[in-house]
Amino acid sequence: MNNKIFTLFIISSISFLLFACGQEKQIENKTPQDSDSNKIKTYDSISISTKQDTIKRNPWDIGCDTMDTQMDMNACSYESLLIADSILTLTYNKLLYHLDSSFSAEKKNLTNNKDNFSLEYLRTLKNQKASLIEAQKHFIEYRNSLSNTIGLNYHGGTMRYLVENTYALDLTINQINIITKMSEEIIE
Repeated sequence: MNNKIFTLFIISSISFLLFACGQEKQIENKTPQDSDSNKIKTYDSISISTKQDTIKRNPWDIGCDTMDTQMDMNACSYESLLIADSILTLTYNKLLYHLDSSFSAEKKNLTNNKDNFSLEYLRTLKNQKASLIEAQKHFIEYRNSLSNTIGLNYHGGTMRYLVENTYALDLTINQINIITKMSEEIIE
C-alpha cells in the first residue's frame, strides 16, 4: 500500500513539475514601450521593469505560500526545489558545454607551432572544467548536509521537510545566481 502511495506521489510530482516548468507566472500591463533596456535584473525571485509595469516570477515560485495543509506545503516545497535544482543543472551544463567546446575549438586551432599562450589557455580550460565539476559535487554535499542539519531541529515533526526543502531551495537559488554570474564572466 505504501509503495502505491509513494508511486502516486512521484507521478503526480513529476506531472506537476512538468506543468510548472512550462508555465511562467507573470503580470503584464501591455505597453509598446516595454523593452529589456528598461528592466532591472534581480537575482532573487523577480525581474521588474523600471516602469513597474512587468513582474515576472521565477519557475520555482509555484505558489507554495498559498497551500493550506502541512502535507501540501511539504510537497510543494519539494517540487519547487526540484524545479530550481533542474535549472541549476542546466546552468552547470551550459557552462560545462562552453568549456568543452572552447577546449575542442582551441585544440583544433593548434598547429605544430604550439605557442605558450595557446597551451596555457588549454590548461586553463581543462582546469576550469575540472574545478566546476568538483564544485558542483561539493555544493550538492554541502546543500544536503546543511539542510539535514536544520531539519534535525524539527526531527519527528511534520514541518521538517518544509524547512529542509526551503533551506535547500535558498541555497540552490543562490548557487544558480553564482554560476550565472561566473558564466557571464567566463563566456564573455
